[in-house]
Amino acid sequence: MTLLADPLITPRFTVQKSGATSIGVAARFAVFPSEAKGTNATVKLLSRDDYQAKTLDGAAATWAPPNENNTANYQSFVSKRTGINGSTAMSSLTQDQISAVAAAVRAIEGWTPGTVTSGRP
Repeated sequence: MTLLADPLITPRFTVQKSGATSIGVAARFAVFPSEAKGTNATVKLLSRDDYQAKTLDGAAATWAPPNENNTANYQSFVSKRTGINGSTAMSSLTQDQISAVAAAVRAIEGWTPGTVTSGRP
């Protein structure tokens, strides 16, 4: 039985630190009922005081730490994708720029739409 159509798998950090409501977890990723809700959770996370106190590179290092990722490549990707220098303070970003950072996170994390079903195959 399909419970929700087109949920979006998003990084688990979004649920843990933004307080957003997910509908489940797949591997290390939170599952949201829609792309918009997953995107909103990421924007909300990036707007928190702890992220706003960092530079763009510092924020990227927090959600993509070196023990799990190639942080320098991640930082470079986000900067190139958004056109924002990595040394830019997150607190100086406009809402559109924060949304662009969230879109870059989506691109590098490889968010995947899917279908939620109940029960076992």
